[in-house]
Amino acid sequence: MKTTHGLLALATILLFLTGCPSEGYDPQISLYPLTGAPPTKVAQLDNSHETLRTINLSAGVSLGVSCYSYCEEVTTTDACEGVTVTADHDEVLRVDEIYSAGASSHRFVLSGTAVGTTNVTVTTLCGSRKYLTTVSE
Repeated sequence: MKTTHGLLALATILLFLTGCPSEGYDPQISLYPLTGAPPTKVAQLDNSHETLRTINLSAGVSLGVSCYSYCEEVTTTDACEGVTVTADHDEVLRVDEIYSAGASSHRFVLSGTAVGTTNVTVTTLCGSRKYLTTVSE
């Protein structure tokens, strides 16, 4: 009987700890380009630096992007489910969600509307990630 209670207690502790991220854990949250820029214009998305991710667009250019997210806590559902993408300054960058029938939407269009700089925040079930975004001539 003591063995059963001990195993039950151990199982409960393991289940509790499984849902907690390990210390220093950094979830993977990224946007990936679906489209490119027209000739002589810029539409670049850089995920190569963990601490500073960037998006560079020419004014008047739109970039289609898709979400990717992974974390230890979300194992049975798509971590990008319910993703939101927002810009701090709507006058610099417009964000529109792409809808498609019968599919979960993880895709967005980022449109450079005016020259300037803003932060784009991607929020998923795993957390959030910021992109420093510059719109130029």
